[in-house]
Amino acid sequence: MNDKNISFQISPPPRFLGFDYYEERNNEERKKYFLFLAFLKEEWIFTFWNQKLFSPLMVSDDNDDLINLFKTAKKTDIFTTSLENLQFKPDFLTWDDSNLNGLVIKDANQVQKSTKILYPEFTFKVIKRSEFKEMEGYKPENKLLELEIKPLDIGIEKLPKITKIEFYFFTETPSHLKTKWDKDKELNREEYEKLFLNAENKEFIIKPKKLIFCNSTNKKLGESVSYDTLKFALEGDIGEIKELKGNTESIKIIAQKPNEPYQQQNNPNSVSQPKSTNWTLITILGIMGIAIIIGLVIYLLKGKKQKT
Repeated sequence: MNDKNISFQISPPPRFLGFDYYEERNNEERKKYFLFLAFLKEEWIFTFWNQKLFSPLMVSDDNDDLINLFKTAKKTDIFTTSLENLQFKPDFLTWDDSNLNGLVIKDANQVQKSTKILYPEFTFKVIKRSEFKEMEGYKPENKLLELEIKPLDIGIEKLPKITKIEFYFFTETPSHLKTKWDKDKELNREEYEKLFLNAENKEFIIKPKKLIFCNSTNKKLGESVSYDTLKFALEGDIGEIKELKGNTESIKIIAQKPNEPYQQQNNPNSVSQPKSTNWTLITILGIMGIAIIIGLVIYLLKGKKQKT
């Protein structure tokens, strides 16, 4: 089961770029797109790994209502659409020696304001699992786990199918992964090692909070690549990941922060901890108090009998 709805917040491009739209020329035809940044909780939700810059959402200039809605949106406003309503536009612009990729919104009517944050959900089948291996340019104790998977279509038009998922395990978060807004935790290697033990031919479900695309083969910064790989390095990248066993879902890893709007109400096998600790303590103290009072009354009655 794949749920391809995704939520985002919106803002205009940074001023240092000097532009907020892109004009495409094809012979005598011209097509103009307004550019917007898609983020959630101060984190980009679409990232293409070989880029220096953001990957914008692009809205055709004939969608006046959506353009005005985005331009007047507050940073707290939440919008939702399907990944199937996006079209990948690679290398549409070069800026500062870096090729810029974008995602075109195909149908403005499929973008809705929302009060709830939705994350996409994908089911993937593992074909081959690598051993934990060292990463070039990092200390030996930092490891990489690769999963080759059955080609997965996440819904974005013209984007290659995903054939590999990579998990990065750092002893401490590299500086290029840290942000000034969120001090996230590194992925727990032991949990993922247990989850993907003998993973070949098994199916898993993942709810990513961010879609970080990279290439299965190394490319230099600025080179055109085929984005056929998803990568994850921090707990905040993933909302939930679990193994699918027959008709039941066995929850393995849930990365959930305080005040996170993501909820598990659709997981019948998840078990919530009972909140009865305080009532149990009150009951015990009440019984002890009654016993003390009864004992005191008996003691006083015995004292009166002895005096008479």
